[in-house]
Amino acid sequence: MENTTIEEVKEYYKNSKVREEISVFCRNRWVAVHCEKKSPQGVPFLVRYKGWKRKVPLTINGEEDVTKLLELFGRLSPRTFYGTINEYKTLDNQEGLDDLDNIERSSAIWDIDNLPDDWETTIKVAKLILGFLQDNGVKNSAFLKWSGNGAHVHLNPAAVSNDLYLRIGPLNVAYAIVEFVIRSLKPQFRNLVESMKSSNLSVENKIDPKRIFTAPLSLHRKLFRACVCVLPEHIGNFEISWTDPRTFRHDFSWTRTVESEADALAELAYGKIGPCPYTGRLFRGKTSALNTQLQSP
Repeated sequence: MENTTIEEVKEYYKNSKVREEISVFCRNRWVAVHCEKKSPQGVPFLVRYKGWKRKVPLTINGEEDVTKLLELFGRLSPRTFYGTINEYKTLDNQEGLDDLDNIERSSAIWDIDNLPDDWETTIKVAKLILGFLQDNGVKNSAFLKWSGNGAHVHLNPAAVSNDLYLRIGPLNVAYAIVEFVIRSLKPQFRNLVESMKSSNLSVENKIDPKRIFTAPLSLHRKLFRACVCVLPEHIGNFEISWTDPRTFRHDFSWTRTVESEADALAELAYGKIGPCPYTGRLFRGKTSALNTQLQSP
């Protein structure tokens, strides 16, 4: 599914359901658009602003904004839509992106990276994470998102109360939850990796101030696969064929949540892990992430 024509990409984004799902995820997030056209240095363009003299962060607030961005950057052949882990109070200017007080909520997201052919092991790892969340009271606010080569497990940010975000800090909440779960499950991850002989699998904590993740139903930046969402109760039926953009199978109920049901987990995790280490006042350009490798020895 790697050989994709520009016309296939354009045809895919004509689907209003696709554009709507992208807009639901991206609302209040800083948006990035990965394009197929490359710079003179051979690097694909990743557009995060509009305007040259006054850079304004890209935003998507509705389906029509997806269409506008596809048209605005058409000469660069846009392919993939991303949104930050952070939801912002305002996205009017570049300076506000460096203001931690401007972050309203942050999404706890686990990044599971693996070879596409080993997708069944990736699903088993996602089951462990989702099961741990359920055991800790998060029963209706998490879902899996297939990203192309691997998967992401998302915790709906509304599962944490606004009071807790205000007291602890959105990035601290997201980082601590992700890290606590990874550390708690590391022995099980290692056993699974060894039993499945999955030497390329890793689980990463990528929570940092500027981190972006693929929007639901966006195309992957290289593979001709749709970024589909799967609820925990359906994950056992998942097949990689669900990601085919021509016949994708996607759970539109990924937005479901129970407000504050992750508060107890967030309190526990923060007490064990502490704050996000990437939230210094001058964090522009920092994109390093804690990488917990789970490879067999």
